[in-house]
Amino acid sequence: MKILVTSFGPFGAFDNNPSERLMNDLKARSLEDRLDVQIEWSVLPVSYSSVDAYLETLDSEYDLIIHMGVASNESVLRFEVIGRNIRGGTDNDGQIFAGTEIVAGASSLESSFPKPILNELIDTRLESTKISTDAGDYLCNYIYFKSLHKFGQAVPILFIHIADVDHQPQAPSLAQQADIVEDLITRYAGH
Repeated sequence: MKILVTSFGPFGAFDNNPSERLMNDLKARSLEDRLDVQIEWSVLPVSYSSVDAYLETLDSEYDLIIHMGVASNESVLRFEVIGRNIRGGTDNDGQIFAGTEIVAGASSLESSFPKPILNELIDTRLESTKISTDAGDYLCNYIYFKSLHKFGQAVPILFIHIADVDHQPQAPSLAQQADIVEDLITRYAGH
């Protein structure tokens, strides 16, 4: 099984993006050896053009794609199940979008990641996780929608919004959130 995991680098108030720190924690856990999977790890700049260039290099060789980013001021980890056809905000390159469509005339797209796995995982961690249908309109939603649009149902894709450990004291620690993502990968690899 081949898995792609991405996170984002610094932006705005995040000099050291929690999604990148969580990904580094996961990498240190040697999941590949324990689960007999191959995982490719990538940290992406918070830039619309960088995301576009990166996605152009990908093909459907993956059995699972997990994108991660931080949800500013969020106190729980969110599993996003919908990629919306909207982009907004100013990226690190200074590129500005104000609620424009990503793909002209396209609808929102739903993840094909198995819902039973998400439901089981959330049932065991009700206080620290939730399913969300609003990934915002910034780069997190952008990479999610673009990936869902590119791969359709051929590859299960999930976006995980990491809780904001830098600004929300009640958020689960990064280690706790890494445990949740590890559990998700383990459950998926075993299904």
